[in-house]
Amino acid sequence: MRGWPILIIAGVAVVALAVMFREEIWDATGHDPGAQLVYSFKGKGSPDQLAQARRLIEERIAEVPGPATVSIDGDRIVIEVEHAHDVLWIESKIGSDMVVVPRVDLHSLDYDPEYLKDMRARLRGNKRAKELGVEIKLDRLGYHVTAPSRGEYVNTAWAEKHGCSTRDRLTGTGVYCTVSGPDRIQAFLIGDAELFVEPLAEMQLAADRSLVVHDDGKVTRGYVIERSPIVIESAMIASAVAEEDRLILTLTQAGIDTIAARVLAPTVQLIHLVGNEPRETKILPGGKLSIASPRADARRFVNSHGFASLPALHELPDSP
Repeated sequence: MRGWPILIIAGVAVVALAVMFREEIWDATGHDPGAQLVYSFKGKGSPDQLAQARRLIEERIAEVPGPATVSIDGDRIVIEVEHAHDVLWIESKIGSDMVVVPRVDLHSLDYDPEYLKDMRARLRGNKRAKELGVEIKLDRLGYHVTAPSRGEYVNTAWAEKHGCSTRDRLTGTGVYCTVSGPDRIQAFLIGDAELFVEPLAEMQLAADRSLVVHDDGKVTRGYVIERSPIVIESAMIASAVAEEDRLILTLTQAGIDTIAARVLAPTVQLIHLVGNEPRETKILPGGKLSIASPRADARRFVNSHGFASLPALHELPDSP
């Protein structure tokens, strides 16, 4: 094996609309010619995000008492209303829970892949694997290779290569150094003579599969996933709501069909990768997706995905 088959997928930052400025126009006679609300993205919104933002706003203000139009002007969303007093009504409809989601990539995860079965067989009885804590375990997502991140006495060459201080030295034993979970797993995949680890015999990972490895600083877990993602485009997401420990996406029929074309059995485990951390994803009735988060706090969950809520409109200033 020439390399370490690890898939690292960068998280896609998602920004939501924020009030940039509001223009109110009144003529000298006190006549109310209307109001204009202008929004822009905190960052640079993509055309898909702009289109989705326009659609979501149009849906929420469809019953505004007076005429209102929503348009895209460059990288801005412009809402024009015939009567300035309708702005407060619009504020109540848009609220502060709207999120604008670009594409969301999902992956199917192999519950008990042959690759890990093979690795489990090769690790069985391996004394060095036991010393380094490398093993195959099962959790709610499926079987995975795992290893701890902790301190070990290693030889000087390994310590220097990995930037460890050589001051904590035990004569005849080595230098104390933190050996991360990824380092331990990699040692068994490609070998590491300085850790006294021989590579496991050549194991074949299917060309359409990747080993995605996540290290939380204490424990590293590696899962086998389908390399090609199920892409849910922005236009396929009708709405998104952050709940206490999950994000709920409501899909359009196109989004439902996209998942159905790839998920051919109810037992298929879906995940959404945040960086390279797998988040459990479930298909719910009514064309909804639930993306779980290990955090209980909804705001932190939203921020970890890059989603941000649309702030409520400011109170209208006193008119001249």
